[in-house]
Amino acid sequence: MCSYAPLFVNPGWQSWNPNAIVFDSAHAYGTPSYHVQALFGNNKPDVILPVEMQSMEEPLSPISGSIGLGSYSTQVEYKDIKVTGSKGEILFNSKGMKTLEGWKKNRGAWAVSDGVIKQVSNDTPTCILLGDKAWNNYTLTLKARKDSGAEGFQILFDTKNTESPNMWNIGGWQNTKNSVEWDPVTEYKQCSVEAGRWYDVKIEVSDKAVKCYLDGQLLHDVARPTGRQVLHTVAGYKQDTKEVIVKVVNGTPTPRTGTVTLAGSKSFVSGKAIVLANSDPDAENTFAEPQKVAPKEEKLEKVSDNKVERTFPANSVTVLRLQEKK
Repeated sequence: MCSYAPLFVNPGWQSWNPNAIVFDSAHAYGTPSYHVQALFGNNKPDVILPVEMQSMEEPLSPISGSIGLGSYSTQVEYKDIKVTGSKGEILFNSKGMKTLEGWKKNRGAWAVSDGVIKQVSNDTPTCILLGDKAWNNYTLTLKARKDSGAEGFQILFDTKNTESPNMWNIGGWQNTKNSVEWDPVTEYKQCSVEAGRWYDVKIEVSDKAVKCYLDGQLLHDVARPTGRQVLHTVAGYKQDTKEVIVKVVNGTPTPRTGTVTLAGSKSFVSGKAIVLANSDPDAENTFAEPQKVAPKEEKLEKVSDNKVERTFPANSVTVLRLQEKK
């Protein structure tokens, strides 16, 4: 029951990234996202097996970053923007601001008028960033108003760049939900915003948590974990071929070595690995290089008893197909 939208894209009409299949009048290729979908679809077991993953946690980067303003297919206004440090020092105050000098923009029609920052396009998504990436332990306050459009406001915090921001998304999902999207944590709550009304927004960012207030009401109090699990896995059994199929994802920039132990299964006589990986996390396929990021198959040399020891490459999806003894 998996879907991808849009499934196809012509480069001349691309409105977002990623899509699954890119085509022109004469050629087509699958993106890395397409190959992930195909790997799971072509290696589907009949029965899911219980899995226990023991892997070291990777420490998360320190909590620090710029603040920002955003929108998604919505025309918005922001004013009275203030960033206050932990000792009460003013890091930024929009009072008297006449231009967007110092702000970094990814897209959208942003402008300042009478001290109000406006975004009037229908771009998805759009944002502007301000501040030092080393900012931490600060409080961001502002007023936000939706003029028109499908959703609400996006307030960025603890953010290093415009393409993968941490944010409080207020009135997202067609103006039905709030979400704190703070890598690697996401928390949702039901919420909508009214057009034409000014809202008071406050975000408190500390070393261990973020608190989000709307009109003085605390809506989110989200703690951040100290690290993230480096390997993720799922396993199953294919009855007609008598194979155990294990899928392992390493989403980190470092190769990780681990042992797959299949307690209770018979000994294995053969196996193969299908690996989709690239050292560059931003690598893409193109018409010139349609197989730059594509699955590669190899024979498993060390298959015995109930264990497989393997190094999983950085930024990879690995499928192991293990044939049981008859």
